[in-house]
This record gives sequence, structure tokens and C-alpha cells, in this order.
Amino acid sequence: MTGERTAATESAQRIAREIVEKRVRQQVHHGFWAEHDDRYQFGELPMAAATYAVVAARPSMRTHYRKTLWPWPDHWLRDGAPRELLINAAALIIAEIERLERMAPANSSEGRP
Repeated sequence: MTGERTAATESAQRIAREIVEKRVRQQVHHGFWAEHDDRYQFGELPMAAATYAVVAARPSMRTHYRKTLWPWPDHWLRDGAPRELLINAAALIIAEIERLERMAPANSSEGRP
């Protein structure tokens, strides 16, 4: 059991690193820094994450969700394998959590555990 647990932990850590690397690429290569993300006040980041997650599960629904959930121009919605789309979704969720933490009053626990 210990070997299985170690393998599972290593896998989770590797995936978490990939998600963080994707978030860093969003910032460094695309300019999606805090100032950019803070403009999204109407749920755009989690809606985009949801779109990627749903399309990863149901690729045939891409057009439907692009029209109903995707908050940005169509050409920003990237194609990819389900795993890649889920990495994108997770990085967008991180961006939203970071945004919520920045928006919370300094002495409040809102947006924080």
C-alpha cells in the first residue's frame, strides 16, 4: 500500500507542477498578470475553466459550450486532448482563486480557507 500511495502522491505532484507551469505561461507568455485578471468581474475565469472541463469530457459539445459558456472571442478557445484541456481549466481556476484573494479585504477570511 505504501508504494501505491507514494506513486499516487508523485503523480499528483507532477500534475500540480504542470498546472502551475501552465498558469505561469498564461502570465509570462500571454500577459495575463493580476492587473489583467482583476478586470474579470463577471465570472469569466471560472466560466472559461468550466468550458474547458466540459469540452474535455464531451468534445462533441464544443460548439454548444463555446456559445453558452465561453466568455471570450471564439479564437481564444483552444483545441486539445482532454488532459490538456483539463490542465487549462485548472490553471484558470487558479487564476480565479488568486483574483478572489486579491479582492478580499485584507483582514477578511473571504476567499481564503
